[in-house]
Amino acid sequence: MSNSTPSTEVTTNLVPQLSLNSRRRIMQAAFYTPQKEGDGSIRWNHPVMFTGGPGTAKTSVTRQVIRYSGFKAYRILTPGTNGEGEFGVFPCPAADGFLDHPSPRWAQMFAATGLGQGCGVVVVDEATTADEVVQKPIMGLILDGLIGDNDLGARVRRVALANPVEMATGGHPLAPPLANRLIHLPWDCPTEDDMRMERFNPEGLRVIENPAAEEARVLSLWDDAYAVADASVLQFLRTMPQYVYVPPTPDSAASSAAFPTPRSWSMVKQSIATARVHKLTPEETAALVVGGVGPGGGSECLAYEDVHDLPSPRDILEGRVTFDVRKVLPDRAYAISTAIGAYVCSLPRDTEASDRLTIAAWGLMGEIAATGKVDVARAAVQPMTMPPGLRHVSKGPLAKEVRNASMPVMHAVHSSGVELDKV
Repeated sequence: MSNSTPSTEVTTNLVPQLSLNSRRRIMQAAFYTPQKEGDGSIRWNHPVMFTGGPGTAKTSVTRQVIRYSGFKAYRILTPGTNGEGEFGVFPCPAADGFLDHPSPRWAQMFAATGLGQGCGVVVVDEATTADEVVQKPIMGLILDGLIGDNDLGARVRRVALANPVEMATGGHPLAPPLANRLIHLPWDCPTEDDMRMERFNPEGLRVIENPAAEEARVLSLWDDAYAVADASVLQFLRTMPQYVYVPPTPDSAASSAAFPTPRSWSMVKQSIATARVHKLTPEETAALVVGGVGPGGGSECLAYEDVHDLPSPRDILEGRVTFDVRKVLPDRAYAISTAIGAYVCSLPRDTEASDRLTIAAWGLMGEIAATGKVDVARAAVQPMTMPPGLRHVSKGPLAKEVRNASMPVMHAVHSSGVELDKV
């Protein structure tokens, strides 16, 4: 792995060329990617932007993916055509004398009583036609689902489509704060193999009839997948901290593309987790990672992933995979332990099933500490003993067993001379 100075130079040869079916699968996976908020609530959004030349079927294929993904309500917004009003930027006086920013009429379709019944997709088409005035509300829409003073709802997804700036009518480059909120993916012209009977072949695209059922399926797998992604990315950034934050040169082409920041690395964690849950190919996963942080940090992160390829924490705790710290490279051992701690802390509190997995985690960390690898055990012990984790106590049916399992490990870590909150 290279230790060269990070660069945000725009290069495309490191971004895998994606087939039309791969682009469909990525878009559908993005629609079914959860984002956990600080209060524990879930929002469904993974903001991807596909950029390709005009007339290459971006909009028509997006409509197709929306239909196959089970959404009845969707809205396509074109900044250069619809104008500022479609994005809720006009202030209006309210009855109490204050100014409000009411949402446009189209937003009603996403209400609980509307066509989408609280669920759907907003497509920002021709995104590079948005001037500086419209780019600001687009940021709120893409990141938080806000239109004016109104929240579209946790189950309304967003996706962006764009022509290259030089091909867009009245094109405007994306400001760095907006560009950094998106995962940038290339859109190539469909090939002859992509077309049959003058329509686009949906081969490989899942038919989802019930969005709520698919959301439940994804959530049942998410915590395990995200714990692996979180640990892997964090360990990579510990190894190569020069990639944590690499701002682009102002007014350069890179300032409108993907570049590494703590926010975009958080999106990479989501990308890796959703790739595991939706069984995306290595090429599709690579496109999401490079599209989130750019080719420099993205390619280095992918190389780290290839080498370490972390197992499922749940498989370890339930005995389907063996984790022998004496036979694992230090970086990999630390990342696996971190993933186990994160996974345990994501479990529901005070249930018998959660307590059994927690006891297994404490037992495994005890075995690791007994080999002298206290620093590896500490990677899991810290989140399990600090707020909001606190998995050394339980009010569940196995509370006593949890406490008894945690005590020897906590004693071993404290005896090592390093306080948990100083790790």
